[in-house]
Amino acid sequence: MSVSKRIAIIAALGIASGILIHSCLALFGISYLISKSHLAYITLQYLGAGYLLYLGYGSLRSGMSSKKIIDEEVQLVKGMTEGKAFLSGFMTNILNPKAVLFFLAIFTQVIGDNTPVYIKALFGLEMTVATFCWFALVATVLAAEKMKKRILSYQKQIDMFFGIALICMAVFVLLK
Repeated sequence: MSVSKRIAIIAALGIASGILIHSCLALFGISYLISKSHLAYITLQYLGAGYLLYLGYGSLRSGMSSKKIIDEEVQLVKGMTEGKAFLSGFMTNILNPKAVLFFLAIFTQVIGDNTPVYIKALFGLEMTVATFCWFALVATVLAAEKMKKRILSYQKQIDMFFGIALICMAVFVLLK
């Protein structure tokens, strides 16, 4: 909401690109190998939890912010480039430690050994496109001026809520 619709849609493209990577990993069996390697899974889990903590801290900081911090964040958002937006969306998805197991579970349930490679690829592509469409829709709805004004009036409470939620998710990921 604090960036342009274009930047938000590019972040959605980053999220969808993460889905594409997870799909490819699952298709080629790397997800299976990661799920069987405790060290690889734990490393991915800690990276994901660390990123959630980082996002949660930033959200809490924003919710408790003084004018000075708000001014700093405005400058940060103004400096948000398309590349940074894409990378933020991509990293949010690719460092999700549950995504590896999610795709492994999905693919083992709906794709068999006899499934042609092009069907597997189409399935991964469909999930990528659906993810992009969903997040692009969310970005478009939240970028509407009427919606933006309404939500911005509760911005501090929203930031605090999501900051706490992200930190709780990180702790849950670490404890699981």
